[in-house]
Amino acid sequence: MSDEIVATPLTTTTPKNKRTGRRKGARLEILALEEGGSGGRNRRKDESPWTLPATGASANRSSKNRAIRTIPNTVSVDPVCDVDGTAKPDARKRKRATAHAHTDTPHPTERSKTTEFDKWLEKHDCKLPQSLEIQALDKYGCGIVTRVPIADQIMKIPLTVVLSEDKVVQSVEGQAFDTALKHEKVNDNVNLTPRCKLYCFLMSQRNSTTSFFGPYLRSLPRRYNTPYYWSPGELELLNGTTLANSVRDTTAALTSEFNLCWPLLSHQFPNLFPASIITFQDYLWAHSTYTSRGFPARVGDTHSSGTLTLGCLLPLVDLLNHRHGTPIEWNTNDTELIVKHCGTTSIGANRQVFNNYGTKSNGEFLLGYGFCVEDNLEYDTVSVVVGISSRDPLHRQKMEAMEHFGVTLQCYLNARHLSIELLQVLRIAVMDEPELTEANKIPKESGSLDYINAENELNMMESLERLIQQSLAKISNVPAVTHTSASSTNARNAMLFRTGQRHVLETYMNTFLPEYRARVTQEHADEF
Repeated sequence: MSDEIVATPLTTTTPKNKRTGRRKGARLEILALEEGGSGGRNRRKDESPWTLPATGASANRSSKNRAIRTIPNTVSVDPVCDVDGTAKPDARKRKRATAHAHTDTPHPTERSKTTEFDKWLEKHDCKLPQSLEIQALDKYGCGIVTRVPIADQIMKIPLTVVLSEDKVVQSVEGQAFDTALKHEKVNDNVNLTPRCKLYCFLMSQRNSTTSFFGPYLRSLPRRYNTPYYWSPGELELLNGTTLANSVRDTTAALTSEFNLCWPLLSHQFPNLFPASIITFQDYLWAHSTYTSRGFPARVGDTHSSGTLTLGCLLPLVDLLNHRHGTPIEWNTNDTELIVKHCGTTSIGANRQVFNNYGTKSNGEFLLGYGFCVEDNLEYDTVSVVVGISSRDPLHRQKMEAMEHFGVTLQCYLNARHLSIELLQVLRIAVMDEPELTEANKIPKESGSLDYINAENELNMMESLERLIQQSLAKISNVPAVTHTSASSTNARNAMLFRTGQRHVLETYMNTFLPEYRARVTQEHADEF
């Protein structure tokens, strides 16, 4: 999915510079940077984007209150920006749950869908407490606002309305999916994971007027603000970054999944999966719903075996918008999920109630949720993939050295600290044969490749500097919007994303690299 930075020594044994005594060459052919937008970390196709952070001692797990520990970084749902949470005076009119944030095009039957969802919630005893109300909010679409101060419990929902992976697996749609694809030889280039089953379940349930989750799913946005829905002009704003490549590659992967599984499903189970109604746009909707509205599996079901990876959807709870650092606690017992505010002060009256999606880069927020956060520079991340060129006669030895030292070709850069792993990878990438021989003598147990010699270190730093310079040139070349359909919101998000990328790279160029060069030169003054 990613472009690579290919490290190709111009020659294995190169003549030395007469003045410096250093070999020329051993440079990198720098092609591109990859921003870790899709989930940030190089997530596998079958890995959930909703993971629980490590917590302390286990919580009380009695049958009445099988509690999940406080989850300050829980991934939640709505794709909205982190701005002031005060309910705006002109937004006090009640807006029902179909107004989930960032529905671009109102549907003609929106009111009927709202009524349908309201009745569904009432039928299953899933109601907002009197202390809360759903409101239309500037810059949010809608959210949940307090009527009176709240010190502890925010809301609770019965587990019967939680859309969990267990329910998908046990459903008629899930079993039909397994049957249809059980004996099908899957294309090696298409990885059908449990996620595909979930997507097909979401599409089928939304389409059916008799399905259990239909009223809830039909209340969700028909479109999202993620780049998958951007116009060509808006996508041009991502030029020079590989987030555009991520959109292209993910769309291609989703298309392959849909084209493989959907004909089989619609042919064998046309009542569940009607080919005349459901299209790839519905599959894209299911993917966007999954990435933007999901919670960790254990939040919604403590009875799970611990093998679930997909997460769950939580009606009503998914109306809570994001604010970094919001103190939220999730407790699940045998019958219901309870959401609590665990801050030191109460949430005041007429204030928006927030969730906390966790510390993520703006690339992750934009690709997964459809928004970017201001003042997020501390968490913005640039992902770098270093490739060893097949033209390099030392390709095999360098790959073996990578494995020997336990480093990967993908490294992550942020503005908090210099990536030591990237330095190790680049040292190996610019090594000649004698240096590789010396490096392989270092015991595996040492776990790192800190320094070989001055010559290798200087070549590594030169390669890193060129990498950053070329990447900065691409990021700084801001494209103009050539299509009048470009949304000001999407353009703003694209600029926030680019700003974060540039900040990381400029920190490397102006701070990390000069400081590191000065320190290495001082520590090894006799060699330099």
